[in-house]
Amino acid sequence: MGGVGKTDRHGVPSESNRIRSRRVTGSAVKNELVVISGASSGIGAASAREFASRGSYVLAGVRRQVDADAIRTKRIEPIPLDVTSDEHVEALASRVADDPQGRVLRARAAIVAPSRRRRERGA
Repeated sequence: MGGVGKTDRHGVPSESNRIRSRRVTGSAVKNELVVISGASSGIGAASAREFASRGSYVLAGVRRQVDADAIRTKRIEPIPLDVTSDEHVEALASRVADDPQGRVLRARAAIVAPSRRRRERGA
């Protein structure tokens, strides 16, 4: 156990790091269906790879074909996803609902405000 007041290089308490890492270890994520919306690069891509390495099947939301080609593996399925596009979100929802393995979905939600462009065109 880390002592009181000890933090990592980002200022997060050490104990919090251990608790957070326990949540995504072991069988808790094996064979679950994980959706990551921003998996083209950065933390989204790293998260997709991490969940896949722990046994999850990942639907990785990407914007470009080159990103899809870069992240595709046996356990990572890239899916075109712009969260401001109703068509993309509906396609993702259908893909999750029709999962051939009937896996459990692990999801985190976020609220996305409509873009100015969508408000201006009346969508």
